[in-house]
Amino acid sequence: MGSNGGGVWLFIFVVFFSSSLSSVVYCSGDYDPIALDALIRLYVNQTLSMHRKGTLYSVPLPSNFSGVNASALWLSSRGFRRKGANIGFVTIPPAVRTAPSVKRIAVVYQNLGNLSSKYYQISGYNLVAPVIGFKAYDASNIISFGDQELAFKVTADPISIHFPGAAEAQNRTLQCVKFGNNGSVQYVGNMTQPNVCTTKETGHYSLVIVSSPPVIVSSPPTASPEKKGRLWRWWVIWFPVGFIGLVSLILVGVLVVKLVRRWRIRKMEKESEKEEPALMELLNFMYSNSLSVTTAPALLDVLMAADKFEVASCMRYCSRLLRNLPMTPESALLYLDLPSSVLMAEAVQPLTDAARQYLAVRYKDITKFQDEVMALPLAGIEAILASDDLQIASEDAVYDFVLKWARAQYPKLEERREVLGLRLARFIRFPYMTCRKLKKVLICNDFDHEAASKLVLEALFFKAEAPHRQRSLAAEESATLNHRFMERAYKYRPVKVVEFELPHQQCVVYLDLKREECANLFPSGRVYSQAFHLGGQGFFLSAHCNMDQQSSFHCFGLFLGMQEKGSVSFAVDYEFAARLKPTEEFVSKYKGNYTFTGGKAVGYRNLFAIPWTSFMAEDSIYFINGILHLRAELTIKH
Repeated sequence: MGSNGGGVWLFIFVVFFSSSLSSVVYCSGDYDPIALDALIRLYVNQTLSMHRKGTLYSVPLPSNFSGVNASALWLSSRGFRRKGANIGFVTIPPAVRTAPSVKRIAVVYQNLGNLSSKYYQISGYNLVAPVIGFKAYDASNIISFGDQELAFKVTADPISIHFPGAAEAQNRTLQCVKFGNNGSVQYVGNMTQPNVCTTKETGHYSLVIVSSPPVIVSSPPTASPEKKGRLWRWWVIWFPVGFIGLVSLILVGVLVVKLVRRWRIRKMEKESEKEEPALMELLNFMYSNSLSVTTAPALLDVLMAADKFEVASCMRYCSRLLRNLPMTPESALLYLDLPSSVLMAEAVQPLTDAARQYLAVRYKDITKFQDEVMALPLAGIEAILASDDLQIASEDAVYDFVLKWARAQYPKLEERREVLGLRLARFIRFPYMTCRKLKKVLICNDFDHEAASKLVLEALFFKAEAPHRQRSLAAEESATLNHRFMERAYKYRPVKVVEFELPHQQCVVYLDLKREECANLFPSGRVYSQAFHLGGQGFFLSAHCNMDQQSSFHCFGLFLGMQEKGSVSFAVDYEFAARLKPTEEFVSKYKGNYTFTGGKAVGYRNLFAIPWTSFMAEDSIYFINGILHLRAELTIKH
């Protein structure tokens, strides 16, 4: 009861204190930089956990701070060291570490705008740019990161602060100034670049010039006795009220500080109680090279403790035990996030690889798990799309699914473009999309136009390559995570199509089948091609293993079908051909003409006029380097 009651009172006081603090910070004639930092930090604390890792967002402030802009983001220390951060006009380069070292950090950015001169002043100088501040805090607890400031250890390039809106100074040199937490001046120095200050520390910075000589003005007229009397009455009335309010506010602030401190102590005690078993297991491992715990949560606790104390051998041991335990989608997603949560990511790499493989196998056929897959985070979607064994109709369907997922997860266009361009586009195998769908990519607003043009152009160049060159490009990428030139296990086989308009509407369709695919057709299987178009209608090819009706043996058949679309019908001349050894030239095998209506198909049950065993024999003349090359020519004659 006591703990819950204290939490309620703490919440009430924080709400009251945040509204009161905004008034205190902004009270007439008293602009306190320390109080302003506390206010901004308070509002960041209330909103930080609502935003994604690594996403910079604007912090809403009270209306009486309309001149102040505040932003914040949180990210892992590992990602911060690897990439740095761009926050407003502040550029933090990679390789910057925090002191002390923590798992996650929150960076708070301030631009005081037209209130800069109210909070920060320097004798003998004038501000010519807004005061820009940035500070880092320990955000290991993302719900409430507290007020522990982190220092930066800069070993390479310095941090740069840009002041693009600096006022011009006539015949006077602009200088950089750094202010302390209480508004005091710590140093004044020259700029290294125009309107840019460099530093290795967090804090508040601006640009100044030496003040002009003071201008002497006449003294203002003294107030009349009657006006002085009115002022005195106001002082008599409002001074006691203000004094009582100030004392009350101080008492509330002291109480809030005590409650927060007590809450933090309890939290630290709980965390230490939680970590104690993991630390004992870690010590046991260091002496016996074994662990007594066997459950996934307990092993994860030991793994995080081992990472904290940099015991890589224990991390690898925990990773191996976790891989041997039954995995679930929830645990797999948790393991995928480990590299961004630990300092020694290479120790858990086999575990994250196993998690990717689990997700790829579980969601091999995404049509069976539509709702589950649509709810997966970005890391899970990447693991599924990276798989070569994804069972899906065509790469067109992959593209449509990615767009549907991105629009559901990232409603804002700018965020969606960034995720598609930087994270997901590399997993879409554009070279295996149909030309019709590639045209839609060019006009899709979800992709950056320049990036979309580059992807489509690369796909078209790949389609124009000879088959042996395509296989060579795919082999070069087989060892990488990006398999954009490798073909998936599509339900509908890709085709190459060449279209002609004159002298007749005509298209030439090329379909390649591997020997393994043909073998899998026996005894009564069939495989379909992706759709292609002629005369505004969709057609497809289908290869069959069926029974020859006259000789009663299995044989290879090829058929041409029209997709059902209304009651349209028209006559088509067609010809089937195959490439044969030793000349490796296409030889015509069957010709015919047919008046198609929606949903109908026509073809030849025994295309090569031989039994299935002869067709599939090792010395078969129909397979060239393990590939059966088929061609269909369609012509519409009016």
